[in-house]
Amino acid sequence: MERRHFLEAAAAANLAWGAGGLPSAPAQTAAGPLKLKYAPHTGFFSAGDRPVLERLEMIAAMGFRAVENNGMKGMSRPDLERYGAKLEALGLEHGVWVTNRGVNDGAGLVDPREHEAFFKEVASSIEVAPFVRGRFSTVTTGNIPLRMTRTQARLNVIEALKRAAEMVEKSELTLVVEPLNIRVDHPGYFLASSDEAYEVMKAVNHPRIKILFDIYHQQITEGDVIRRIRAYYDEIAYFQFADNPGRKEPGTGEMNYRMIFKAIHDLGFKGILGAEMGQSQPGDEGSRQALEAIIACDQFEA
Repeated sequence: MERRHFLEAAAAANLAWGAGGLPSAPAQTAAGPLKLKYAPHTGFFSAGDRPVLERLEMIAAMGFRAVENNGMKGMSRPDLERYGAKLEALGLEHGVWVTNRGVNDGAGLVDPREHEAFFKEVASSIEVAPFVRGRFSTVTTGNIPLRMTRTQARLNVIEALKRAAEMVEKSELTLVVEPLNIRVDHPGYFLASSDEAYEVMKAVNHPRIKILFDIYHQQITEGDVIRRIRAYYDEIAYFQFADNPGRKEPGTGEMNYRMIFKAIHDLGFKGILGAEMGQSQPGDEGSRQALEAIIACDQFEA
């Protein structure tokens, strides 16, 4: 999509907001509807401490059909109600939020002493999910403690996930377990490779426990991401992405996201791809450029 056309569409959307004519459903992009359901996070368009509900309007007006908000569970109930109502009015689906507290902050899966805290976090995610009609929430395994064997750590993770599966099976929620890279961002984290994530899923063997395949993390950990996505697709329920290095928008690093998105589309994926990425330029214009880069990568031949 040409930048001139993109900015014309964005300007038209801004005029509609000022006139009180907010759309009841997401607008199309200048290049037409997006082929995949990308979910920008709610940190985009936050210049000047813009309220989150206004950010949702701006994201929807660009043609996106979903959003992510990792901290959604921490909202007050009145704020959750307003947030959920705005999502519904804009026709936006909600992507993941984080279920358990950080990567290694007392509610992990690797250490059995943290399991009860983890189960409480799962229960709270089940409780808040209906406010946003949320269907996916992120689980992180935590770091592997000193003097614990990798075999024992894996068994502890599987045990915790089986119990969590029992908790969510009567809800609409699926817990998506995220491998994270240990080379750059999360040294000491237990679950890094998609190979091992797939083995854990097969051991848990439950339709409500699946993989969150973060393409950025897996590029750093192992590369060969299209082949691995195809190989493990039956256990993947959710994707996230950013370019590498830098974890910014597509086009700022080494990854060919037009071909990666095409490969995911060709598998028949109908779920959400979360744009868990930063922006290479500051401010609202930087947000627009970052999200425009996603739109450009969606222009593959289906």
